[in-house]
Amino acid sequence: MRPRERLIVALDVPTLAEAEHLVKDLLPEVSLFKIGMQLYYAYGPQVVEAVSNWGGQVFLDLKLHDIPHTVAEAVRTLTRLEVAMLTVHAAGGREMLRQAVQAAREEAALHGIRPPLLLAVTVLTSLGQGELEDLGLGPAPRELVVRWTRLALEAGLTGVVASGREAKALRLAFEHHKTLAVGLKGIQRQRTIDDTFTQTGAETYIDLMELGLLIGSGGVLSHAPRRVQAAMMMLDAFAPEGVTRLAVDSIFMMPQLGVLSTVHERAAAQVFDRDCLIHLGTAVAPVGQGREGEPCLAVTLHLPGGKVVREEVPFGEIRRVPLDVGEVAEAEIHPARGFDVGRGRGHALRTTLHGGVVGILLDCRGRPLVLPSEPARRWQKLRGWALAVDLYPSEFLKRLGG
Repeated sequence: MRPRERLIVALDVPTLAEAEHLVKDLLPEVSLFKIGMQLYYAYGPQVVEAVSNWGGQVFLDLKLHDIPHTVAEAVRTLTRLEVAMLTVHAAGGREMLRQAVQAAREEAALHGIRPPLLLAVTVLTSLGQGELEDLGLGPAPRELVVRWTRLALEAGLTGVVASGREAKALRLAFEHHKTLAVGLKGIQRQRTIDDTFTQTGAETYIDLMELGLLIGSGGVLSHAPRRVQAAMMMLDAFAPEGVTRLAVDSIFMMPQLGVLSTVHERAAAQVFDRDCLIHLGTAVAPVGQGREGEPCLAVTLHLPGGKVVREEVPFGEIRRVPLDVGEVAEAEIHPARGFDVGRGRGHALRTTLHGGVVGILLDCRGRPLVLPSEPARRWQKLRGWALAVDLYPSEFLKRLGG
């Protein structure tokens, strides 16, 4: 997450005109704005649409708290507004939280949009020990925050909202939660590696936009019948963002070379590069969601020998451009409005793309990657992607139907 995306400005003002003044004054230094109960109850969805039209993203802080079905239906409605973040209250309980997560994901997939990040509000800053006891909540505020945080994460939420007083205890709770996450029941087991990397609250999480190089290791990657299959497994599992080089450790030497590097760093690097790595190529993956078939990415590639290739890739598709190992292409990458390849939404990027045995993959399937829930449509989409990158023999895919 870049600095301008870490700051959230609260639009705690009574009128739409005052909100507009704040948003337009702070853009583009600030991109995310919080809309609370005061402004939303006064103007409803209109204020969310207004902030979006002015160029901002919305953190909708309504602290939803009701029976599970009611909250789930409210989340579905608010997801359609394409807000970036949305709060529910942890006091609603495990089932309410679980259904909220499920509703956001299903509604986003249905409409081909990005689901909001769901955050659980824990103990309000106005509540002290005395007020909690009056409510029949025995633990101290700090203990209750930690307990509700664990509950929210186990239900599949992205993170929590808590006061600075509980910050240290919360950080320790996150570290403990990560050590136990592999054994949790329920929705946690369905998370991808990408979810682990981006989970809110981890102090050392990986910024996938800044990753640069992704190296995969293991038999399923190194022994894939087609190298493009290894590349697609890495794209689908890690969901890299922006421009990322892809490679595979073909002989599983990374651990041993790590030890060697403590003795002779240069020798370890040379063996790793020359004898271990299979360079697959480079993936270009815009971050954002759109509607099927609408413009997503336009790329101009200046290839070796003076050849120029231009590709326009609509949202929902992936393209493969051959570029051999050792070759590079100077690229002009123009994402459509609402998509980011590393310079901000809608901003062009000039960079050098490195080739490999697969080449260049222009991945406009969306981040996060969302598959259709209806089986026939899901199969059609997967089959189309496989044909586009030559993932399997085309005769085999055609025999399977469609």
